Amino acid sequence: SFKSVEDIISLLRSAITRIKRNPGFVASKLDRKNNQIDQVWALLHPTVVTLARPRFEAGHYADAVEAVLKELNTAVKLIHKQVANEELDGATLMRKALTPNKPTIVLDDLATDTGRNIQQGHMDLFAGAMVGVRNPKAHGNVVISPERAIHHFFLASLLFQKLDERL
Repeated sequence: SFKSVEDIISLLRSAITRIKRNPGFVASKLDRKNNQIDQVWALLHPTVVTLARPRFEAGHYADAVEAVLKELNTAVKLIHKQVANEELDGATLMRKALTPNKPTIVLDDLATDTGRNIQQGHMDLFAGAMVGVRNPKAHGNVVISPERAIHHFFLASLLFQKLDERL
């Protein structure tokens, strides 16, 4: 109705007046948000930041996640190929390279139950990241929220860190 439109216009005018009187209010909110996202980037593995940040800041959240997980796949592929002279991809690669039974990438002491559990658990995480996160984004036009992208960045960051710590 016309009355509703008048009410909306009145609210917008009021908001514009408040912003004009206190422009620092909006700027401080933006500064806080930028500071929070800077804190997130500071926690992530450098490879994740390098690949994801430009895409994320351009609003391409799913693309940012896909790029990071493709790079993780490539990193594992290179190590596995160097050791086993075998080229695999995705979950198959992760399961073969990180298996607790004669892995090409050793993440912990396989002589102990704890070490074998760590190896098995991370193998499952690596394979799961390929199947459950990378593949849907690589094979379709997936739209995700910025928050979901950040969750995936933390998963990828954990996996990159674990790969860096390998024995």
